[in-house]
Amino acid sequence: MTGRFDRLRFLAPLGLAFGLMAGVFVSAGYRINLSASFPPGLYRVSADGPLVSVCLQGEAARLAGERRYVFGGTCPLRLAPLMKRIVAQEGDDVRVTMDGVSINGRALPNSAPRAHDSLGRPLPALAASAPYARRLGADELWLSSWYNAGSFDSRYIGPVRVDQVQERLAPVWIAQSTRPW
Repeated sequence: MTGRFDRLRFLAPLGLAFGLMAGVFVSAGYRINLSASFPPGLYRVSADGPLVSVCLQGEAARLAGERRYVFGGTCPLRLAPLMKRIVAQEGDDVRVTMDGVSINGRALPNSAPRAHDSLGRPLPALAASAPYARRLGADELWLSSWYNAGSFDSRYIGPVRVDQVQERLAPVWIAQSTRPW
């Protein structure tokens, strides 16, 4: 019995210290990304950061949660926010075909929609029968991750509303990556 109590006396303060450090880290505006959408690393909240964290809503949130694309977070349905790059905003022309996404006529790398996810489940298809094309409105953003061609982003769910953005982020340190992000 003493061995268990001794371990608890050691682990409890260690756990408390870790929790306090994590709280300070988050309250100071730092975030850790371990997802495959962008390189694993350390990011910070930044008013002009090139990335955003967004909470999915509606059908997109339901699908992402049901398929466990994201989980365990502070967004509706207890999902974690997605971290993506803003590639288009108000006034930009977005076109999605089975070959990929283009913004104002410029093709995005690694943006061809996939028919199925990594487990073979069908993905929503904006461009299934005809090209999807629209000019984004004042409250809309188009999000993408060309770092990972399999990322769940706007090519499947369409534009997201500006009010879904939780925060803008900038990289501080990223793990070594051979892929452009």
